Amino acid sequence: MRDFKGTTKSEEKLFKAFQKANGSYPNGIVGTQTMTEAAIRLGADCFPLTVEMYSLPVIIGHDIIPFHASKSVKNYTNSAVGSFTSPRATTPCSILVTAGKIIWNEASRAWAGYPEAVMYKCNGKVKMGLFKFATDLPKGTEWAVGGMGLGAYWNPDGQGFKKIKMPNGSISDYYSTVAYRTDHIVLGYKLGMMWLVYYKNKTAKEIDTHMNKYFMFDFALKGDGGGLAAINGAEGFAKKNTGTKQGYIIQMI
Repeated sequence: MRDFKGTTKSEEKLFKAFQKANGSYPNGIVGTQTMTEAAIRLGADCFPLTVEMYSLPVIIGHDIIPFHASKSVKNYTNSAVGSFTSPRATTPCSILVTAGKIIWNEASRAWAGYPEAVMYKCNGKVKMGLFKFATDLPKGTEWAVGGMGLGAYWNPDGQGFKKIKMPNGSISDYYSTVAYRTDHIVLGYKLGMMWLVYYKNKTAKEIDTHMNKYFMFDFALKGDGGGLAAINGAEGFAKKNTGTKQGYIIQMI
């Protein structure tokens, strides 16, 4: 979509005021983000929707289905890699609940005493909190996805994304292995909708800074990345690494 902006000071004032009222980044340039968020507010029947915002592939939908997978994202429309797995691309090792059933109970660093950021839906409302175990989630939780907290939940040390002494005495740097410069997936919530964003060649801190300024999500967390970062949207620009086998996938509906 081509961006457009006002040609007079009054038009610029109009566009910025519209963007603020719309919950969009108020830069006075009306483009994909402003129009998409206006469509959400108007209840337009066009979601799930694949768009490009700030040169990033984005899928937006009414809800998600997170699940333990054994295939690649190309087998599932409007999908992306979910959270962490161990062994790689095989078994979820971050909290995962789908259709009210606990698929994986522990936070990725629960073994070391740390909770993780968890986005979850309970009684029809999307919320976020810090949990060590899925069994600690509120009764009636429909789905839950654990990961590295962003925005108000940015606290890598408090979630075990730091150097930790392993049971065998060795030291593992979980910040560097999760937050390094590579491709990453972000799960966000805003305007009552779910968002999947594919960030390319960014550190987790750079993603957090950009996301807070431009997307302004109510809640957000970072899922997996690196060689497992993948997205399968409806447009060619939103098909990245679609053939790689995954163990944890999020599908937008």
